[in-house]
Amino acid sequence: MQPTKQPTKSPTQRPSTTSPSKWPTKQPTQRPSTPYPTSSPTDQPSCDADYQDFNLCFAIDMSGSVCNQGTPFLCEGCEPELICNDIGVDKDTCCANFFDVVEFAKLMVKTFESIPSDQSYSIVGFATDAAWTSDITTSSIETLNALDELTYSGGMTNHADAMTTCRGSLLSSSSSGGGSGEDDRKNLILLITDGDPTEPKGSPRVDAEEAAAEAKAEGVFIIPVMIVPQIATAGLNPETGAYLEEI
Repeated sequence: MQPTKQPTKSPTQRPSTTSPSKWPTKQPTQRPSTPYPTSSPTDQPSCDADYQDFNLCFAIDMSGSVCNQGTPFLCEGCEPELICNDIGVDKDTCCANFFDVVEFAKLMVKTFESIPSDQSYSIVGFATDAAWTSDITTSSIETLNALDELTYSGGMTNHADAMTTCRGSLLSSSSSGGGSGEDDRKNLILLITDGDPTEPKGSPRVDAEEAAAEAKAEGVFIIPVMIVPQIATAGLNPETGAYLEEI
């Protein structure tokens, strides 16, 4: 049978088969299957967010390595000034790197303010030792003011003391649920540091891991945040990364 020389003038008005073909067409249709898109997206997410009340302790690294530009200096009191004190930065803040650390913590507080939950904050500054800089408070304004008043100390890096001190500040709060049973808040430690611990002498990393385990046993969640100096050229040491994951 030979095909017709000319096609028919118009296609048939009905499909030539009563059931679809077994195979898809070689090419999809060039036009959308609906003439118009939907009118607008939904105003709210389709799932309900579950926000939980929490207490958060900022453990802020103020050790020498934050400001010493990779040198062995401990930068105690922001000295030697030529190495530790960046141009245009006051000695209480000492260097741009520490300024950025404080600004990061302040940004966290301001961000959490928009979350519909009850929150409390405390601040622990640490270097060779740790100390409460701000008792736990429900006031974000007080927390921001306390962060602004932080004075860089310099020194060694004591993660164990930082986490133990933070744990004490969290569990001392009557709103933390630590023994009172009145509240089911999450207790969190945000450990902001630039690397491995160097204090206490002997086994600083083991001591830090033990302090972290004790905090976790009390229901405290630990979130390490790594400070990367502006002059850094290498990535995170794999051993340091494994240690921070462990805690």
